[in-house]
Amino acid sequence: MELEGELRRELAALERRLASELLAAESAAGDDAVSTPHDVEAAARRGSDNAARRDEVAAALARLTSRDYGTCARCGEPIAYGRLVVMPEAAHCLACSVRSA
Repeated sequence: MELEGELRRELAALERRLASELLAAESAAGDDAVSTPHDVEAAARRGSDNAARRDEVAAALARLTSRDYGTCARCGEPIAYGRLVVMPEAAHCLACSVRSA
């Protein structure tokens, strides 16, 4: 499945990014350079965003395994293929996604 390959590539990229951020944070903690609170907050937010996205992509791969992929987690209706192409980790159809926003 084309979308499965996309999800696997995205998951690998996110895991590499998170590992790189962890190494950079560890390196910065050992440096004598002083980080501003803004720098620390921005780095934490980036890491948090990447971790959340990684979790979404991993959950989509789990739905593929359980054969729930492409079905809205809220209403049970199929998620439009076009939505999955643009956002392969989508767990909700567009209507349910708009309702929860």
